[in-house]
Amino acid sequence: LSQLDRVADGLDLAPLVTAVHARLVPEPGGGWHVAWCNAGHPPPLLLPSDGDPRFLEGVGPDLPLCVAPDLPRTTCHGALRDGDLLLLYTDGLIEVPGTDLGEGMSALASDARAARDAGLSVAELCARLLTSVGDRRDDAAVIGFRPVRPGDAKIAAAGPA
Repeated sequence: LSQLDRVADGLDLAPLVTAVHARLVPEPGGGWHVAWCNAGHPPPLLLPSDGDPRFLEGVGPDLPLCVAPDLPRTTCHGALRDGDLLLLYTDGLIEVPGTDLGEGMSALASDARAARDAGLSVAELCARLLTSVGDRRDDAAVIGFRPVRPGDAKIAAAGPA
């Protein structure tokens, strides 16, 4: 994000831009390592396979891009276990006119948990979240990642016979 910040600032296209960058790397013993950097964007949402959703806020977001391109960026680290679900999304998914951003984040966590508990696939869960916002005035997108054991991936991909 530091390089992107310098380039975006040099283009002089926008007063500020928010972004999250995440890197997922499989761990040799199972699970995945996630490293992320947040430039003023709503934090990624982690839905553990057997626990309450939580936002990956780390030490808090760094400033948005194009604000102070020479300031260093913070990279946070975490682990994903088989069955956990990581969601990255645009602010249009949680911004509802007349409400606090925290309300939108709470609603997202609640909707995501309900969809996970209903046993939806990642694609179905993301589609449900996109349709759950009523008064949307901004673009909305969501990306989901769920690590699975190698044997489980074959079952999930098999589909009807």
